[in-house]
Amino acid sequence: MTIFDFLNPLACGLLGAWLGSQWYKRRDSTREFTSHSDDLTTQQSLEKPGLSAAHQELRDALAVTEWAASSFPIGPNYSSAADDRSLLPDEVRTEINDRDDYAEKVAELEHARLVIAEQQQRLLLSQAEARTDALTGLFNRRAMNDWLDHSLKRYRLYGEAYSLMLIDIDDFKLINDDLGHVEGDRVLQQVAEVLVASLKPQHQLARYGGDEFSIVLPASDISVAQVSGMQFLESFAKHSFGIENQLRQITLTIGIAQQTENLEKLELIKRADACLIAAKSAGKNRCCYFDHGIGLPVAALPAVISVENR
Repeated sequence: MTIFDFLNPLACGLLGAWLGSQWYKRRDSTREFTSHSDDLTTQQSLEKPGLSAAHQELRDALAVTEWAASSFPIGPNYSSAADDRSLLPDEVRTEINDRDDYAEKVAELEHARLVIAEQQQRLLLSQAEARTDALTGLFNRRAMNDWLDHSLKRYRLYGEAYSLMLIDIDDFKLINDDLGHVEGDRVLQQVAEVLVASLKPQHQLARYGGDEFSIVLPASDISVAQVSGMQFLESFAKHSFGIENQLRQITLTIGIAQQTENLEKLELIKRADACLIAAKSAGKNRCCYFDHGIGLPVAALPAVISVENR
C-alpha cells in the first residue's frame, strides 16, 4: 500500500462530485443531457416514474460518479508501475532507494564473507598438505624444520633443552631391491604406524626422507632422549611386520643430538646424522648419542636382541 493508493480514490471522488453538479445545472437549463457513458444512458432510461426529485438527483449523481470511476481507474489498476518511484514523493522515494541500497550492500558483504571463508579453508588445506608426507600421513621435513626453529627460540629465550632423534630402517634397501618399491612402501607405512603408537604426547614425529624418520623431543636432554630411543627399539623388537604375506622382523638404528649453546639448527642435524652413521657402523639395531664433552658420537646403548634371536 502506497500513498498513491490513498490519494487516487479521493481525487476521483471529488472529480465525480464536480461533474455531477455541472451536469445538474445544465439539465435544469436545457433539460437535455448527453451521457459520457452508455451505462449512464441505460440507467436513465430505466428510471421509474414517481421517484421524488431528491431521489432522482441522487441517482443522477451516482451515475456520474460511476462514469468517472470507470473513466479514471483507481488503485492497483491505475498503473502497472505501482512501484514507479517517479510518481512518489521525494522523501518516500529516497527512503525506498536507501533501503534497497542497504539490502544490496548486506548481500554483497555476505557474499564476500563466504568467499573469504572458502579461501581460508583452501589456504589451511594447502598448508597442511605442504607439511604432510603423502605416503605415511606423517609430517614431513618442512614441519620438522619448523619445530626445530621453534625449539631453538625457546632454548635461547628460556634455556629449555631439547634433542633431535634421527631414525633409519635397517636393511631397507634390500627390501626394495628384493621385493620391489610397492612392498617397500607398505613397510614404510607399517613402521610409521608403530612409531606413532610408541610416541609420547610431546614427541614430534616426521618422515625425514626415504627410509629415515625424525623426532623432535621438547624439554628433553640427552639422557631423556636416550631412554626414549631404547623404548623405540624395544617396541620394534616385539613387533612383527607383514612383508610379502610373511611376518618378518624389522630393526631400527637411531642417532641423537642435544641442543647446546651457539649451536645452529643445521649443526644439530649434522650431529644427529653423524651419530646415526656411527650406530650403523657399530652393528645397527642400536642408539648412538653425541657426546658434547669429547665432540664425538658414542654408542652408549647396546643393541636390542630381536625376537628371532630369543
